[in-house]
Amino acid sequence: MATDPQKIRATKARYCARHKEKIAAYKHDYHIKHRDTINPKANIRAKAWYIKNREKVLAYQAEYAKTHPKEVSIRKRNWERNNPEKKLANTQRRRARKAGAPINDLTAAQWTEIKTAYGHRCVYCGRKMQRLTQDHITPLSKGGAHTASNIVPACGKCNSCKGSRPPLISIQPLLLTVAPSKKKPE
Repeated sequence: MATDPQKIRATKARYCARHKEKIAAYKHDYHIKHRDTINPKANIRAKAWYIKNREKVLAYQAEYAKTHPKEVSIRKRNWERNNPEKKLANTQRRRARKAGAPINDLTAAQWTEIKTAYGHRCVYCGRKMQRLTQDHITPLSKGGAHTASNIVPACGKCNSCKGSRPPLISIQPLLLTVAPSKKKPE
């Protein structure tokens, strides 16, 4: 075993050079897992700095995207593959924003909760499916909101049959609320 500090540093440098990606992945995973416990004050400072320098950051990101389109495309594709529910939620929110929805606050977690509450079944035909679409009870084109109380799960066929008309059958929308606190009766 080498005891010479220069040899130890040289060995470590060779190892780091050979395993650069593995070390970077480990550091990234560790940071994500422990970001709130490592240095909370640093997180607060970083958020404050970001708010103060938001325009500078956005300009840098735009410049990076121009100079590294392939890397950005790969990173985006990987994120979309790993987060299909969030991608769908973002796409639907964008669609609602373009349609001018008065309320646009449905999240991926709420959509998952809605599907679970309806048993992953289409509200119109009752078929159990993995892939359901978001059907707006009051359509976006008629001024409907993109919020949990206006969305029900529907299969693609039933959703396209409904179109911008009123619901095919009478529907009781799911009202997502915070669960009441459980108190013991006295």
